[in-house]
Amino acid sequence: KKYFNLCLGHFNINGFEIIRGVTEDKGLNPSDFKVFDYVFSGHFHIRNKIGNIQYLGSPYEITWNDWKDIKGIHVFDTETKETRFYENTSSPKHVVITSSKIESINVIKQISKNNFIKLIIDKPIKPELRIEILNIIENNSTSLELLDESNNISIDEDIEIDIEDIASPMSLINAYCSEIKDKPTNID
Repeated sequence: KKYFNLCLGHFNINGFEIIRGVTEDKGLNPSDFKVFDYVFSGHFHIRNKIGNIQYLGSPYEITWNDWKDIKGIHVFDTETKETRFYENTSSPKHVVITSSKIESINVIKQISKNNFIKLIIDKPIKPELRIEILNIIENNSTSLELLDESNNISIDEDIEIDIEDIASPMSLINAYCSEIKDKPTNID
């Protein structure tokens, strides 16, 4: 039997995702809310509805955990009992750009404008282009994180390795010990 129509709160309720892939299991039991027709909660950033309980999610992206989630606000009509969602299309978003999928400099300008950018260098790019891309993102975005998975090797670099120039770990240790052997130490 329902005793109340509406409950609003900021709850930890079991069975709901806290962030993608992580579900609350130490919170309140959903059965505690069976006396309400409608339960609306904030706290978890993911929009989710199970039975009479609905997490509204965050109205805009706050951290990278919000990446790829549609954000906005909900309006509950107290007469019709309908909830309507309005997507937020104006707040900054978290966007991942990978060097292998860069189409053009103009696309970089558009994507990075006022957004939080994570640039992943997943294939080597020419140093001049890399500098240009970084400058564009830094000048247009809210923030930039750079993840370089290319080992900093430019496609224009010719790498020659002379096997005789490579020292073994033991030879490096011996050379270091020889260098410091005759130096005085100050141990107090």
